[in-house]
Formats: sequence, C-alpha cells, structure tokens
Amino acid sequence: MCRWLVWCGPDPIPLETLLFWPTNSLIHQSFNGGFHPECPGKNNMTLNADGFGVGWYAPCARAAIFRSTTAAWNNRNLRELSRTIESK
Repeated sequence: MCRWLVWCGPDPIPLETLLFWPTNSLIHQSFNGGFHPECPGKNNMTLNADGFGVGWYAPCARAAIFRSTTAAWNNRNLRELSRTIESK
C-alpha cells in the first residue's frame, strides 16, 4: 500500500486530524490493505503492517521526516507526534 496525503487549507490543523480521525484516514486504510478507491472489487490484502513515513516543514522552514519500520497503526510515537505537528 502506498498513499500520499497533502493538506492545503486556510487554518492550521494537527496532523492527527488527517491521519487518525477521518473514516477513510491513512491509519484506517492500513487496516484494510486491499482498499483501492478506483477498483472497489480488488482486494488482495487484509492488513498493511509495513513501515511508513511522515514529512513536514517545521516553523523554521526546515524539512523534517519521521519514519519507522513498524506499522503506522501500532506506532505510539506517531500518535504522540501527530498531536503536536500542525499544518501551516
């Protein structure tokens, strides 16, 4: 499963708002590894336990990356970081 997520909006929001809250969030999709928006009948995996990465620009305009070889849905650090990282 490979997904991209980009946020562009008028107000800053915490990363967790995008990663964890929506019903079709990336975290929920990782529990349904066969989810294919363009091919609803195609499902060959039931769980995505692969690693992940998140990148963002810090207020000082430097790029930051958090990556892990564990599953996103089982990574406590991602949940804690996503509460404090905000969009600009």
